[in-house]
Amino acid sequence: MKLRVIAAEDMEEDEYGVCTAYLGAPTVGIEKICSGNQMKEAVQCILQLSENKDKKIAGLLVAEIGGMNSVAPLYAAA
Repeated sequence: MKLRVIAAEDMEEDEYGVCTAYLGAPTVGIEKICSGNQMKEAVQCILQLSENKDKKIAGLLVAEIGGMNSVAPLYAAA
């Protein structure tokens, strides 16, 4: 699967991006290992709860460059 990286300016007027991120100390991952599906499930919940069904999620925004938050949105997008 190929993922595209685009600038926010390149998005259409009827599209929007969703910021995804893990919160908390990274050491928690040692105690409670993630299943890997949290980001995907969060995006699915946003789609289900969205009031404006005419708009579609065009992309996932990366909250930070570094750690899990830099790669997890890529996995969810794929």
